[in-house]
Amino acid sequence: MLIATLTSLFLQGVLAYPNIPDSLKSQAQVTFGAGVPFLSDTDLQKALAANGVSAETTQAVLQVNGDAHLAALRAALFVVALVAAIALFFTRWIPAQPPGAPAVVPEDPQAGDPQGFQQ
Repeated sequence: MLIATLTSLFLQGVLAYPNIPDSLKSQAQVTFGAGVPFLSDTDLQKALAANGVSAETTQAVLQVNGDAHLAALRAALFVVALVAAIALFFTRWIPAQPPGAPAVVPEDPQAGDPQGFQQ
């Protein structure tokens, strides 16, 4: 879920960003089509510098990458919170006593009724 969201948001950001050259956009589609690795900004900056990308384009890609990371993490946390909230509804079926435990019976049968009425 996290990787799919990250991939989608990163590619959308790269394609929509005007400061990124078209050649780098087409290379990003081919390279990251199968999934974007979760790279730190330092690793991404080193990889872009090794490929001779300009400083302006590097900053644009780093901005898109950071935005994609934040959006993907927010989406993943939302899914976790949603699953946790749904799981709360299923906790009512958890037994209050362990299986095989003796049933709790009050010693005085009238102690449970404040009026003292018998059934």
